[in-house]
Amino acid sequence: MNLGWKVITLGVGAAAGLAAKTAVDVVWEKVLGNRKPTGGEEDLDQPFAQIVVFTTVTAVVTSLAAEAVKRSSAKAYGRHEVKKAEKLAAATSLIVPPVH
Repeated sequence: MNLGWKVITLGVGAAAGLAAKTAVDVVWEKVLGNRKPTGGEEDLDQPFAQIVVFTTVTAVVTSLAAEAVKRSSAKAYGRHEVKKAEKLAAATSLIVPPVH
């Protein structure tokens, strides 16, 4: 793997994860009307099952979003790399004649 791909993966994965977590937080609080668990002492009065469900939903949605965005980026990045290789091959064929 090259550095460009690592940077892209890190950036899009983080952005997708943050967006997904924010979406889960908003839905949890606005739609369901529940206070989201924060990991502090105030969570002790919330039902344990509610905390487990929130954590599980957040993890699943975040992972799915990050993976979907990474796969889309891989396709786009792959197309970019193919075009780059084709240009390099075309430029090289102008300089060095093909060997038969």
